[in-house]
Amino acid sequence: ATISANGDSSIGNLISEAMAKVGKEGVITVKDGKTLQDEMDIIEGMKFDRGYISPYFINTTKGAKVEYNDCLVLFSEKKISSIQ
Repeated sequence: ATISANGDSSIGNLISEAMAKVGKEGVITVKDGKTLQDEMDIIEGMKFDRGYISPYFINTTKGAKVEYNDCLVLFSEKKISSIQ
């Protein structure tokens, strides 16, 4: 990981630690920070790049986010056009 970080061992260690925590199926996102410190945040759960149908789903004060705990999720390969 240090080689990928252009020889920076602190960044290499951070990348290595992130890989160990998220595993093969996890996602690592690198963003520019607002401080001079390198840091890592682990976010449990799932993230969808699509939006939600209505802004009424927003349930946090942390911006336009929807956060649920222990919710039920339905996945379907086909379009759902009506519910009976």
